[in-house]
Amino acid sequence: MFKKNKTIVQPIVYIVIGITIILLGIFLPIKSAMQNYSGILLGIGSGIFGGGIANMLEYFQKRKNSDAWKKVDIERNDERNKFLHYKIRSTIYGINIYIISFLVIVGLLTNLPIWAPLFLAGLQLFNMVLYVWLFNKNNKAN
Repeated sequence: MFKKNKTIVQPIVYIVIGITIILLGIFLPIKSAMQNYSGILLGIGSGIFGGGIANMLEYFQKRKNSDAWKKVDIERNDERNKFLHYKIRSTIYGINIYIISFLVIVGLLTNLPIWAPLFLAGLQLFNMVLYVWLFNKNNKAN
């Protein structure tokens, strides 16, 4: 989503957070209990850092060529495209309900630790409660 008053602050914050997490992943003591998390920290930090760089490049491109970006904003805010976006998101949500339910059943039938299927079931319950809450909230607005 493009915001009209987007500043350079957000990309810089992302870059700083990404570098901080990368440095944590690099300099974490190897003999600590966190040694398995070094790679995870490097991956998360690199992703946040890359997102910050991409946002910064986008910001500078918008400043350089604002007419082309106005066309992109118009295309993204087009009512038909928004409708398709919401319809696709709704379809994916419906498919995910079946996939997560299937994984819960498979997790219960196999020798997985009990927390794995319970976590997936909790995630499914959270998704459904959030869906009902947001539906009711948005339905009252209309």
